Amino acid sequence: MTTATEEVANPAYVGGERRVSWAWPPFVLLAAVFSVVCLRGVAAPWHWGHNGYMGAAFSQAARNSLRFGIVGQAPYHFGAEPPSPEAIYTHHPLGLHAHVIAAFLIFGEHEWAARLTPVIHSVATLILLVFAVRRYWDVETAWLTGLLYLLTPLNVIFANMVAHQQGGMFWSLAAVVTYLRWLETGTRRYAAFCAAAITLAAQFDWPGYYVAFAIAVHCGVLGLRGAAPRSWIRFLFAFSAVTLVNMLGFFVWIYATRGDLSDMANSFMLRRASPPLGAYLALLYRRLALLYGPALLLAAVVGAITAWRACRSDGLQSRALLPLGFGFAGLVNVVAFPHAAELHSYWT
Repeated sequence: MTTATEEVANPAYVGGERRVSWAWPPFVLLAAVFSVVCLRGVAAPWHWGHNGYMGAAFSQAARNSLRFGIVGQAPYHFGAEPPSPEAIYTHHPLGLHAHVIAAFLIFGEHEWAARLTPVIHSVATLILLVFAVRRYWDVETAWLTGLLYLLTPLNVIFANMVAHQQGGMFWSLAAVVTYLRWLETGTRRYAAFCAAAITLAAQFDWPGYYVAFAIAVHCGVLGLRGAAPRSWIRFLFAFSAVTLVNMLGFFVWIYATRGDLSDMANSFMLRRASPPLGAYLALLYRRLALLYGPALLLAAVVGAITAWRACRSDGLQSRALLPLGFGFAGLVNVVAFPHAAELHSYWT
């Protein structure tokens, strides 16, 4: 029987000792270049497009919270009196809002201060991604992954946009990585790290819940196969409870703030609205071509075919949760909420 540890073990680790060098200079160069990319235009005014709209709106929300002493987001309130309950924006969790408030408290109300949250999380995502791929694949694959991430137009264009996605992406990745480490070790420490990471992911953006679902299903399947740590039932129960508490807590807060859930229900139905299928698929194709480019799309197809062949010969290993979990989350986003994906190009 294959154990969870054997599934994810890196051949560079034998008897607990690492045999392969990290080759630090290329890694540092990669992180430095992406940091410069993320800082490009960091102090620019809010102009137009997604970047300008989102930055202005969530900066105004943070400003209103500091001015009126309120927890909720009021991105479209400009009056002298505190915003009414109807003016509180509840379509997304409060993680981004809390970070922008903290940045304004520490650094003052500046465009660059608002952009610090996406910048930090964008760079952190690249670093953690390279570390994860290095651990569960090899050095060469890690550098290639980091380079492709850096060269993806989508990641460059929206690297410092004030939005929920960068924080949600990083903490979702952290949840998957710490879950894989729990599979290897079975320790409470990594179980706690995973619970904390999924909490932050859920408080940033909704796809954190999709990733949580993928982790829970993966854990359950491994447990039933006898390939998970002995404490897998306890982990699955605790992890699921933490995820549900995050979701229910946010909805309870919405109800306490607005008096009902009608605005959330209306937003859900609006985002679920479906444009004509042909037009929607054509739009997604155009966006994929623009935000990834033909070369990267071709590389993705080749990579998917290679991964499929590897799975057929070696079996689906636990490390596959890294690409499959995020692929699942992205697919749910564009399939379940087509109107929202139509409006937000960075969902593609």
